[in-house]
Amino acid sequence: MLQPNNLLIPSITFIFWSSWTLINGAVSEPQANLLSTGCSPSIDQFVVTNFSIFSENVNRTFRHIREQISNNSKHFATAQRPSVENSVFALFQCRNYISIHDCVVCFDAAAKQVHKCAAGTQGGRAVYDGCFLRYN
Repeated sequence: MLQPNNLLIPSITFIFWSSWTLINGAVSEPQANLLSTGCSPSIDQFVVTNFSIFSENVNRTFRHIREQISNNSKHFATAQRPSVENSVFALFQCRNYISIHDCVVCFDAAAKQVHKCAAGTQGGRAVYDGCFLRYN
């Protein structure tokens, strides 16, 4: 039979552990392990005519997507910069069980990855285990 003094140490340990978990929150992983990546080849009907404008349009759509995720606590976002030439359309989604912070981390990793596509490439995609990003 346990003595009352023998229950005191496990009880204090449990209370301390419970309090520590509540104060620090849950620890998670952004699930930013790269699964697949690709760059869209240029096709005659969809040629980037001005790379600097196209690049700026890509960056603007990515900023807009990042704002939607972080400011609106969304797990799915789209953005577009339509124009006569050098239009950009982007789509991003992360798994709905991932925290918004981890979703943004995954987006940042995906954006960095698709920026590795060669200059003049009209699009790219990056698929991670927690999210995916595609633009054209």
